[in-house]
Amino acid sequence: MTFDYCPNCTKLPVALSREQFEQLIREPWLSRLSEEIAAGNLDRKRELPAVCWQAAFGGEKRSNKNAQPSGLFALDIDHVEKPEVLFYTFEDRIDELGIYVVHKTPSTHGLRIVAHCRPEFSTIADNQAWLASQLNVEHDACTRDFARLSFLVPEGYFYHYNPKIFSDNAVTILTNPDLANQIQPQPQHLSQPLLEQAKPGDSAHSPSDGMSFRGIPYSEIVNELIERTGGQPFEGERNNRLYLICRLLANITDRQPDRLFKVCPRFGLSDQEVRTCCESACKSARTERLPYVLYKVLRDLGIDPNGNNTREKVTFDKDAATAAATPATIEMIKSSHLPPLIREFVDTAPDDFKTATAMACLPVCGFLGSRLRSRYIDGEMQAPSFIVNIIAPAASGKGSLLRVPDICLEKIRAKDDEGRMKEMEYQRQTKLNKNQKKQVDEPQPIVRDIPAKVSVAQLLKRMVQAQGLHLISISPEADTLTNSNKSGAWAQKSDIYRVAQDADGGRYGQDYKSDVSFSATCKMRYNLLTLGTPGAFARAYPDVEDGLITRCIMVELPSQFGKPMPIRKPLTTRQMNTINDRIEALMDICQDADGNVLPEYHLNLEWLNKSMAEWIGNQQLTAVRDEDHARDQFMRRAALIGFRAGMLAAFLWGIRLNKEHKEYTTEFAIWVAENILNALHGRYSTKVNEQAQLYEAPVARRYPSLFEAMNDVFTLGDLQKAARAQSIVSPLKNIIFRWSDNHLIEKQGDTFVKLMK
Repeated sequence: MTFDYCPNCTKLPVALSREQFEQLIREPWLSRLSEEIAAGNLDRKRELPAVCWQAAFGGEKRSNKNAQPSGLFALDIDHVEKPEVLFYTFEDRIDELGIYVVHKTPSTHGLRIVAHCRPEFSTIADNQAWLASQLNVEHDACTRDFARLSFLVPEGYFYHYNPKIFSDNAVTILTNPDLANQIQPQPQHLSQPLLEQAKPGDSAHSPSDGMSFRGIPYSEIVNELIERTGGQPFEGERNNRLYLICRLLANITDRQPDRLFKVCPRFGLSDQEVRTCCESACKSARTERLPYVLYKVLRDLGIDPNGNNTREKVTFDKDAATAAATPATIEMIKSSHLPPLIREFVDTAPDDFKTATAMACLPVCGFLGSRLRSRYIDGEMQAPSFIVNIIAPAASGKGSLLRVPDICLEKIRAKDDEGRMKEMEYQRQTKLNKNQKKQVDEPQPIVRDIPAKVSVAQLLKRMVQAQGLHLISISPEADTLTNSNKSGAWAQKSDIYRVAQDADGGRYGQDYKSDVSFSATCKMRYNLLTLGTPGAFARAYPDVEDGLITRCIMVELPSQFGKPMPIRKPLTTRQMNTINDRIEALMDICQDADGNVLPEYHLNLEWLNKSMAEWIGNQQLTAVRDEDHARDQFMRRAALIGFRAGMLAAFLWGIRLNKEHKEYTTEFAIWVAENILNALHGRYSTKVNEQAQLYEAPVARRYPSLFEAMNDVFTLGDLQKAARAQSIVSPLKNIIFRWSDNHLIEKQGDTFVKLMK
């Protein structure tokens, strides 16, 4: 039996051999990626390789038209709390049922079974229904087309694997009958209807096979849109769902009803009903930008909606087979636009490490310039507090980023060592004089560079001793954060991390009756730079709702698979002089020559606030238009952290900022904010939006499609008709108020005019 696989969802299918299959399921990166997905980061699911168990495609595009049935079928069983328990119920019938593969799905809450087709059944759907009845389970009925992908999982997820799946000839592969000159003899035990299932026009959802948009079959786009809009509709909601999808598809079918009719889904409706929806959708209001749902679908399928296709036609390549996809990043700004000190480190970093290097400088520079303050848009005074997490697989070279704190903190660490020596001497003297009435006074040194593995009491003590200055921890391994904080201590630490990222540091403390523990309350100002693997960070930040994730800068290094060892250039004498000069400037505003803590150093950055407010406004309009709760939530924190980065940049440029330096500072602040927003949105948007849908009224989720349905100028009656057509029962005044409040529409007499398309 022969079948194909895709290295990821953006690649064309290629033949899969037993050797390749067994190598893939044992790849360490596949295990790490699956751990992240199981931890809740579902956005990375599309980076997994995927197997087309039910067909091969001969190097062509993955569609039913090109399908060459493999003689296998896949059965997906969703929402299974303990897949292994379900497997045990039919383990002794594996051979009887013709099963080759059984494994849990990437979410770990589903079961996938691959078996050979039975000669008495004529379609994939019939085979699936038969096996589901044998197992007494409900299955996913949407996986009955030949082009369906099944995400591959690591070896540890498999409950059963029979290598004969690659060598058995019990069911011979059939050639698509549309390729008449290549028809091969058909085995008698496989009926003709199963072969006919691969013909265009018999797709599970639409007759769109053979038609494509910029090289991507419409059938793939339709399947993704159905999934993104809630899955297969139930009877009673089919017409509304069809209209919504037709409105989306109209943007990529030239608004031609006949073309749209050929590619849209059917959902069991009559041709007349479908054609009416198509005609109505093509007459709907045009928008300058693609609807967000359609934009994401096209992007995930390998089309850049703003440019050319990113999907490439490939042949099998061993490197491509095992390379993990890398999330998109914001382009690095010009070196000359970076502030001094940060520029020196970035210039000497490899290309893949430049963004991470710039971000790694933020908590270090914020720590050195702890007394810097500036007032943000909301009127709150902000301190330079940062938590930066650098995410990359093991042995990827991320440890080289530690050069930044090693150079910048050299003088601070020397002072800290002196303070620790005084404490050790005090402890020694205390032991020697424990029976004497007069004890030695306990020293109160300022020790600011502390290990990530520190108790809550000791952390609080160091914070009090710091007299308002920032502390910092550099953790080369993210697991250090969680492994050293068992039995509830991690909950306290995560609270401290959150409080420390408040405007000017939030208050935190503890008050125990015992003299053994340390009791105090103070403002927490604490910066953190952590490096680690994706799995380690998934364990450290398991819950997107706890507020800590949005206070962090997440930086994921591009994949280093197959690339040469990253080499950092040595710093020149000129660069070292610049770095040392800026370090001295930052330290001079914090403590005097005697070590006394100086007053706060205030910067007036109203000009930066104006630019950040404009950026926030643009992001908010996009979020409201697309009903993207994740963007609205993440962009607020991203803007705040970007402002803090701009505060550092403004100081690093020098006291007298000219117009050019202000522009560079603004560019840097917005670049940091966009990187943060891009990283958080890419990793956690699905979960945040799902949670938002639970809290928001169902009608609120339909507002984007309702807004798109309105003409550029509309009346209250038009809105009422459109709302009824989409089964929206919310008061019209609420909808009007929401759109007006977000500057999407403007009232002109008895009509309303769209301000944004």
